[in-house]
Amino acid sequence: MGHILVLLGKPREPLVAVFWRRPHHALFVFVATALKLGCMCSTMAWYLRRRFGLWRTLAFALAMCFTCSTWTITQMRNPQWLDALVLLPLLAWSVHVLIRDRRCTPLVATIAYAVVTCWYTAYMLLAFLFLFFAMEAIAATAHGVEARLVLRCFGLLVVCVATGLALSAVTFLPTVLQMLGTNAPATAPMTVDAAWREVLSGTVIFGWQRDARPQLIAGTLLLVLLFALPFVRSVPLRVRVTSVLSAVFLMLGTQNAGLQLAWSGF
Repeated sequence: MGHILVLLGKPREPLVAVFWRRPHHALFVFVATALKLGCMCSTMAWYLRRRFGLWRTLAFALAMCFTCSTWTITQMRNPQWLDALVLLPLLAWSVHVLIRDRRCTPLVATIAYAVVTCWYTAYMLLAFLFLFFAMEAIAATAHGVEARLVLRCFGLLVVCVATGLALSAVTFLPTVLQMLGTNAPATAPMTVDAAWREVLSGTVIFGWQRDARPQLIAGTLLLVLLFALPFVRSVPLRVRVTSVLSAVFLMLGTQNAGLQLAWSGF
């Protein structure tokens, strides 16, 4: 939690300075980054096995694709943001548990921890949270869950988000209020530079270029599975359609200024 400060005789001393001497701060960043990459791979592999019952080898391979995505690589210079990908699989599992068992505690706890860790990336995680819910809800109805129960779960989802934010408000609310008072968010339309050919190039290995194309590639295996999913007949049709629409929606986020502003928040 890089934004937490300690007061041990040295006001505004970074927490890292308490445990690591100044000459070793770079080593601390390397160690912390390595640990986060390991946690990222572990939580995703755990989610894939628990949610889909995959073999260990396949779950690990897919988790490695997730861990080595271009988004991860470009955020290596900002290790605090890597926590988001550690928590993303846990949020996905919490949504599944919410719909399956109507259990709210895992989701509330994960949301609160995500906000405490880094409230800015938590904003994006909450945006993804509703996509996860849409996918899980469609999958649940495809397997016989009544629509009214899904709607009830959506109400629980809203309550969980509100509760998680309330529990963690002390970490982000002062910063948000200060930003609104001194550096209000820009309301002018954002410039969209990415052309569709650049969006497609961003899905190819070595096709991405910094500040030129979207960070879409997450490994060839995941890319092949993404394009193969619509043709897998064992998956319910409504799930396949929802998956395609979700992918298109995310790619439109690289083209539409309004969607970019929504994802980026402040």
